[in-house]
Amino acid sequence: MRRSKIKTAAILFSALFFTVAVFPLSLFAADYSKEVNSQNICVYNTEYKTAVFEKNADGKISPGPTAKIMTAIVALEYFSSDLQRTVKVSPAALKGIYGSAVIGLVENEEIRAIDLIYATVVGGASDAANAIACAIAGSPSSFAVKMNEKAKALGAVDTLYQNPSGLDEKGAYTTAHDTALVAAYALTVPRLVEIANTTAYKIPKTDKSDVRTVYTRNMLITNNGTNKFYYSEAKGLSAGYTDDAGYCAVAAIQSGFTYVCVAMNAEKASTGDIGSYIDTKNLLGWAKGNFASKKVLDKSQVITELPVELSSDRSYVTIVPQTSVYAFLPIDADVSTLEKIVVLQKEKLTAPVKRGEYVGDVVVFLGDKELGSSPLVTKLDAQRSAWLSFKNAVFDKFGIFSVAVISLIAFCVIFAVVRFYKFIKKASK
Repeated sequence: MRRSKIKTAAILFSALFFTVAVFPLSLFAADYSKEVNSQNICVYNTEYKTAVFEKNADGKISPGPTAKIMTAIVALEYFSSDLQRTVKVSPAALKGIYGSAVIGLVENEEIRAIDLIYATVVGGASDAANAIACAIAGSPSSFAVKMNEKAKALGAVDTLYQNPSGLDEKGAYTTAHDTALVAAYALTVPRLVEIANTTAYKIPKTDKSDVRTVYTRNMLITNNGTNKFYYSEAKGLSAGYTDDAGYCAVAAIQSGFTYVCVAMNAEKASTGDIGSYIDTKNLLGWAKGNFASKKVLDKSQVITELPVELSSDRSYVTIVPQTSVYAFLPIDADVSTLEKIVVLQKEKLTAPVKRGEYVGDVVVFLGDKELGSSPLVTKLDAQRSAWLSFKNAVFDKFGIFSVAVISLIAFCVIFAVVRFYKFIKKASK
């Protein structure tokens, strides 16, 4: 077995791996040749739950506009059965939003929940985000508790939201990697992608306002003929700016595989180029064409052999993986360089042995990166021999020396009996 190591042990791994054909992995960032502008980046594959490119992805940063993704998640799940429900704008919803994007809500205005969600996601409206928060939890701070609970449930353990709008507030933080986890989940929430990819939305007339039109702030999905940031394949989730978070963009692409790109803490150049848009557009296009699902372990591959005792059929059985293993790798990755670590329960088997009998595990590595694993099983049966079993039982019970002595005595007794029989027969004649 090329470049493989076999280790035997009397015990199993402290934690066994699941017997599945596809395994999540934490992949190294493959080569990306273009310059990146954003300070915090994570490109994440949702099927294999792995980052394919990272730059300071675990560095803490203010959530900025990306917080509104979580606001939309909580809101859509809360109002899922009644998105047409009318809510009344609380006075608390209109506080602390000076200087941010708003749709001009006024105190006690009655407006549908779905309209507030569109305004929050499409237009980045802070008053709409706060109105949602107050309708659900009574206040923006109480709503932030629900946001944090959801974040932890999604594995975003390095995130702490302080408000639903993402406006800079002391103590709030997240990471590009955490935001990628949140964005990946957002893709599964009914209507959220549809809402996020709306370029213009009309809010019907309310009791205190005429019709309002909200336009997207995400330049990745706006095609006006002159927008150099437009990317036709992008699924926009969030875009915007705050002083602490810088320019941020979160988008996804679904082309064979699904990728989410989070680019945060970018700047706007004197030329008008916004780093977060450039990075997101380039990285999504790069990810789309540079990775594939490859078979790194075939279930027909013989991994090793184990000797078998007490069988007249065969002296050993071959050991194979129970399942094939596929890993998400760069398209040019050389799978022949993979290393296989084998851990066996036993050094030998005792008949009877059944085909498919579990004997250990094999783990596949690329360098120090674990790609996946499979239980190891026997490929053939081995029947038990009655004679070998009897002989083994006798030797086990009496020991080799005792058996030898008993055999000698038995031989002498038999010899004496035969000689005596012949003597009597001869005398009778």
